[in-house]
Amino acid sequence: MNAHEVIMILRSLLRDDDRENLRFSDGECLDKISHAQNEYISEFRENIHTLTYTPKEQMRLPRLAYIFECKLDGKPLAFKHISSALKNPYPTLYHAGGDRYVIHNFKGGEELRITASVFEPLLTSPSDELALGFEFAKALALRAYCDMLLVQTSPHNPQIYGFYKEALREEKQKIRALKNRANAKSTIFSTIQI
Repeated sequence: MNAHEVIMILRSLLRDDDRENLRFSDGECLDKISHAQNEYISEFRENIHTLTYTPKEQMRLPRLAYIFECKLDGKPLAFKHISSALKNPYPTLYHAGGDRYVIHNFKGGEELRITASVFEPLLTSPSDELALGFEFAKALALRAYCDMLLVQTSPHNPQIYGFYKEALREEKQKIRALKNRANAKSTIFSTIQI
Protein backbone atom coordinates (compact mmCIF):
# COMPACT_ATOMS: atom_id res chain seq x y z
CA MET A 1 0.00 0.00 0.00
CA ASN A 2 1.36 3.42 -0.82
CA ALA A 3 0.85 6.70 1.03
CA HIS A 4 -1.43 8.10 -1.69
CA GLU A 5 -4.17 5.62 -0.72
CA VAL A 6 -4.16 6.84 2.89
CA ILE A 7 -4.00 10.49 1.78
CA MET A 8 -7.20 9.95 -0.24
CA ILE A 9 -9.01 8.54 2.83
CA LEU A 10 -7.66 11.42 4.93
CA ARG A 11 -8.77 14.03 2.39
CA SER A 12 -12.29 12.56 2.35
CA LEU A 13 -12.43 12.85 6.17
CA LEU A 14 -11.16 16.44 5.94
CA ARG A 15 -13.55 17.22 3.06
CA ASP A 16 -10.44 18.58 1.38
CA ASP A 17 -10.76 17.03 -2.07
CA ASP A 18 -10.94 20.10 -4.30
CA ARG A 19 -7.58 19.71 -6.09
CA GLU A 20 -7.64 23.38 -7.15
CA ASN A 21 -7.95 24.71 -3.61
CA LEU A 22 -6.50 22.29 -1.01
CA ARG A 23 -6.43 23.38 2.63
CA PHE A 24 -3.70 20.83 3.54
CA SER A 25 -0.69 20.08 1.37
CA ASP A 26 0.46 16.54 0.61
CA GLY A 27 3.51 17.30 2.77
CA GLU A 28 1.35 18.05 5.82
CA CYS A 29 -0.68 14.88 5.25
CA LEU A 30 2.49 12.78 4.80
CA ASP A 31 3.94 14.17 8.03
CA LYS A 32 0.85 13.20 10.07
CA ILE A 33 0.63 9.77 8.37
CA SER A 34 4.35 9.14 9.07
CA HIS A 35 3.92 9.82 12.76
CA ALA A 36 0.78 7.66 12.89
CA GLN A 37 2.60 4.82 11.11
CA ASN A 38 5.48 4.84 13.62
CA GLU A 39 3.01 4.98 16.50
CA TYR A 40 1.28 1.84 15.18
CA ILE A 41 4.58 0.09 14.45
CA SER A 42 5.38 0.50 18.14
CA GLU A 43 1.89 -0.24 19.48
CA PHE A 44 1.18 -3.32 17.33
CA ARG A 45 4.83 -4.46 17.07
CA GLU A 46 4.76 -4.45 13.27
CA ASN A 47 7.49 -3.98 10.64
CA ILE A 48 9.63 -6.80 12.02
CA HIS A 49 13.15 -7.20 10.64
CA THR A 50 16.13 -9.37 11.54
CA LEU A 51 19.24 -7.20 11.49
CA THR A 52 22.77 -8.63 11.44
CA TYR A 53 25.86 -6.60 12.36
CA THR A 54 29.51 -7.00 13.18
CA PRO A 55 29.35 -6.01 16.86
CA LYS A 56 31.24 -3.05 18.28
CA GLU A 57 31.03 -1.39 21.65
CA GLN A 58 29.11 1.53 20.11
CA MET A 59 26.93 1.16 17.02
CA ARG A 60 24.49 3.11 14.92
CA LEU A 61 21.34 1.09 14.29
CA PRO A 62 17.94 1.97 12.83
CA ARG A 63 15.47 3.34 15.36
CA LEU A 64 14.04 0.26 17.06
CA ALA A 65 10.46 0.28 18.35
CA TYR A 66 10.57 -3.09 20.09
CA ILE A 67 13.26 -5.77 20.37
CA PHE A 68 11.98 -9.36 20.22
CA GLU A 69 15.36 -11.08 20.34
CA CYS A 70 18.97 -10.00 20.60
CA LYS A 71 21.87 -12.46 20.23
CA LEU A 72 25.63 -12.02 20.29
CA ASP A 73 27.34 -14.97 18.56
CA GLY A 74 24.17 -17.04 18.96
CA LYS A 75 23.88 -16.43 22.72
CA PRO A 76 21.14 -14.21 24.19
CA LEU A 77 22.23 -10.64 24.80
CA ALA A 78 20.18 -8.68 27.34
CA PHE A 79 18.64 -5.36 26.26
CA LYS A 80 18.07 -3.07 29.24
CA HIS A 81 17.57 0.53 30.23
CA ILE A 82 20.90 2.36 30.62
CA SER A 83 20.71 2.46 34.45
CA SER A 84 20.21 -1.33 34.64
CA ALA A 85 22.72 -2.05 31.88
CA LEU A 86 25.55 -0.17 33.63
CA LYS A 87 25.02 -2.27 36.79
CA ASN A 88 25.03 -5.58 34.90
CA PRO A 89 28.38 -7.46 34.92
CA TYR A 90 27.47 -9.29 31.69
CA PRO A 91 27.44 -7.84 28.17
CA THR A 92 24.24 -5.82 27.87
CA LEU A 93 22.85 -3.73 25.01
CA TYR A 94 21.28 -0.36 25.80
CA HIS A 95 19.94 2.60 23.84
CA ALA A 96 22.21 5.64 24.15
CA GLY A 97 19.88 8.07 22.34
CA GLY A 98 18.96 8.68 18.72
CA ASP A 99 20.32 5.86 16.59
CA ARG A 100 23.19 5.02 18.98
CA TYR A 101 23.30 1.72 20.85
CA VAL A 102 26.05 0.53 23.20
CA ILE A 103 27.06 -2.94 24.38
CA HIS A 104 28.17 -2.44 27.98
CA ASN A 105 30.95 -4.85 29.09
CA PHE A 106 31.62 -5.73 25.45
CA LYS A 107 34.28 -8.43 25.17
CA GLY A 108 34.20 -8.98 21.41
CA GLY A 109 32.19 -11.12 19.06
CA GLU A 110 31.60 -12.07 15.44
CA GLU A 111 27.87 -11.46 14.90
CA LEU A 112 25.12 -9.40 16.53
CA ARG A 113 21.64 -10.46 15.43
CA ILE A 114 18.61 -8.41 16.44
CA THR A 115 14.99 -9.21 15.62
CA ALA A 116 12.95 -6.07 16.17
CA SER A 117 10.11 -3.81 15.08
CA VAL A 118 11.82 -0.98 13.22
CA PHE A 119 10.52 2.59 12.95
CA GLU A 120 10.22 3.93 9.41
CA PRO A 121 11.73 7.21 8.19
CA LEU A 122 9.33 10.05 7.37
CA LEU A 123 7.39 9.71 4.13
CA THR A 124 8.48 12.18 1.44
CA SER A 125 6.18 11.40 -1.48
CA PRO A 126 2.62 10.10 -1.97
CA SER A 127 4.13 7.24 -3.98
CA ASP A 128 6.20 6.02 -0.98
CA GLU A 129 5.32 2.52 0.22
CA LEU A 130 4.05 2.18 3.78
CA ALA A 131 5.49 -0.44 6.10
CA LEU A 132 2.01 -1.28 7.38
CA GLY A 133 -0.54 -3.31 5.45
CA PHE A 134 -3.93 -2.34 4.03
CA GLU A 135 -5.69 -3.21 7.32
CA PHE A 136 -4.09 -0.09 8.84
CA ALA A 137 -5.26 2.33 6.10
CA LYS A 138 -8.35 3.67 7.88
CA ALA A 139 -6.61 3.77 11.28
CA LEU A 140 -3.71 5.78 9.80
CA ALA A 141 -6.12 8.24 8.19
CA LEU A 142 -8.18 8.59 11.39
CA ARG A 143 -5.05 9.17 13.51
CA ALA A 144 -3.78 11.81 11.08
CA TYR A 145 -7.23 13.42 11.02
CA CYS A 146 -7.35 13.65 14.83
CA ASP A 147 -3.93 15.35 14.78
CA MET A 148 -5.17 17.83 12.16
CA LEU A 149 -8.27 18.61 14.23
CA LEU A 150 -5.96 19.85 16.97
CA VAL A 151 -4.47 22.34 14.48
CA GLN A 152 -7.72 23.64 12.95
CA THR A 153 -9.43 26.52 14.67
CA SER A 154 -13.14 25.94 15.07
CA PRO A 155 -15.39 26.04 18.12
CA HIS A 156 -16.74 22.60 17.13
CA ASN A 157 -13.36 20.85 17.12
CA PRO A 158 -13.63 19.36 20.65
CA GLN A 159 -16.91 17.58 19.78
CA ILE A 160 -15.62 16.44 16.39
CA TYR A 161 -12.32 15.33 17.96
CA GLY A 162 -14.14 13.20 20.55
CA PHE A 163 -16.25 11.50 17.87
CA TYR A 164 -13.27 10.64 15.66
CA LYS A 165 -11.11 9.61 18.61
CA GLU A 166 -13.79 7.03 19.46
CA ALA A 167 -13.92 5.91 15.80
CA LEU A 168 -10.13 5.51 15.92
CA ARG A 169 -10.36 3.44 19.11
CA GLU A 170 -12.90 1.14 17.43
CA GLU A 171 -10.71 0.79 14.32
CA LYS A 172 -7.72 -0.18 16.47
CA GLN A 173 -9.90 -2.78 18.22
CA LYS A 174 -10.76 -4.25 14.80
CA ILE A 175 -7.05 -4.48 13.95
CA ARG A 176 -6.30 -6.18 17.30
CA ALA A 177 -9.11 -8.68 16.69
CA LEU A 178 -7.81 -9.39 13.19
CA LYS A 179 -4.26 -9.91 14.49
CA ASN A 180 -5.52 -12.16 17.31
CA ARG A 181 -7.44 -14.34 14.85
CA ALA A 182 -4.39 -14.56 12.62
CA ASN A 183 -2.16 -15.60 15.53
CA ALA A 184 -4.62 -18.07 17.08
CA LYS A 185 -3.77 -21.75 16.85
CA SER A 186 -5.99 -23.55 14.38
CA THR A 187 -5.76 -27.03 15.87
CA ILE A 188 -9.11 -28.70 16.30
CA PHE A 189 -9.41 -31.24 19.08
CA SER A 190 -11.96 -34.02 18.89
CA THR A 191 -13.19 -36.37 21.60
CA ILE A 192 -14.10 -39.07 19.09
CA GLN A 193 -11.91 -42.14 19.33
CA ILE A 194 -11.46 -44.73 16.62
